[in-house]
Amino acid sequence: MEILMGTKNPGKIEGAKQAFEKYFENVQIQGISVDSEVGDQPINKQIFQGAKNRVKNLKKYAKEKNIKPDYYIASEAGITNLLGEWIDINAAVIESKEGLQSVGTSQGF
Repeated sequence: MEILMGTKNPGKIEGAKQAFEKYFENVQIQGISVDSEVGDQPINKQIFQGAKNRVKNLKKYAKEKNIKPDYYIASEAGITNLLGEWIDINAAVIESKEGLQSVGTSQGF
């Protein structure tokens, strides 16, 4: 199973690898630095948009390099006040080679 992940952060890559290994064998994740197209401190809807943009840019990278991964993964950290208080969250987007996209968030602090 080949996965492209929109980060070079070894901790994030290892965490994703451990999660995928619960369901799949021979998981290989390649970390690629791609642009989120949002500011350095994403706020509110920019958090998910940044993660989605990273997936979009991973797909562009894969096409240019003729790489055909099974999944694309991206995450974006930011702050949100959508619940009435400012909290820091991380949004994640996973997209399969068929185009099925799943999203989620971390706990907020």
